Amino acid sequence: MLSNWEKKEIKEGKGKHYAYVIQNTQKKAEKSLVDLMFLLEHKIIGEEKNICTVTQLQKLINTNKVISKNRYCPYELTTLWDFPIRGIGGESNFPGNCAPQVIENLLNRYITSGQFVVDPMAGSGTTLDVCRSRKIECHCYDLTPYRDDIIENNAIEKIPENECSVDLVFLHPPYRNMKPYSNKKTDLSNTDRFLELLKKVFVNSYKILKVGGILAVLIGEDARSKRIIPDGYNSYKLLLDIGFKPKENIIKVQNKASSHNPLWAYRAVKNGFYFRGFEYIWVVEK
Repeated sequence: MLSNWEKKEIKEGKGKHYAYVIQNTQKKAEKSLVDLMFLLEHKIIGEEKNICTVTQLQKLINTNKVISKNRYCPYELTTLWDFPIRGIGGESNFPGNCAPQVIENLLNRYITSGQFVVDPMAGSGTTLDVCRSRKIECHCYDLTPYRDDIIENNAIEKIPENECSVDLVFLHPPYRNMKPYSNKKTDLSNTDRFLELLKKVFVNSYKILKVGGILAVLIGEDARSKRIIPDGYNSYKLLLDIGFKPKENIIKVQNKASSHNPLWAYRAVKNGFYFRGFEYIWVVEK
């Protein structure tokens, strides 16, 4: 991945720092931009978060400028997100866990210092861990809390926050009953009323958001009898029906899914279906 980059020592104030200088820029500028985003994502280039645009990044590459610790973009620049290496936060072995980079990018784009985040279906606590690392106030809930700092709550009935008090709500609901998390009848992973109950969670999220607040929903789809169940599109329609305004539609590549193995590959070929290769991130505004 880093074959086009040469690591060089540079001087920035006191002390020594390292940066990367692009090689063969005219021939490989486009690939180099991808390489640059890899460096940024994995914090190979410094820690500060001064924002620059795609045009500025491309100009730096094309003119052989040093990319120093003060010159990078802190979030994804397209609506196609792919995180082959999982970041830090939550549990990687938790069924249906969320890549921490999803939360990081949403925070970078939509949240500023002093604002407030809620995750009503917190799973292993990825949102909480990422918010704490940024010193952002965050309350996390779950029907079956995985750890002590997640509060037990049924988001279908209510989300225990004041109305119009939250800046961003992140939701990562179960994908129907692909992985049952409990035997409770109000568990979205254990019901035949999935969309009906999911809509109640959306309504409760709407109530607690401030005007202009953001709801981000990470959701995937399942298939039965060789036919897709379009929960992605159906959930988006629910959001719009409730009154949310469209903000962004993002595709997230699904990496290291438990079904991506030789047994399921055999079943896919034999039974004529595709692996689910991506998830939707619906970003909507109150």
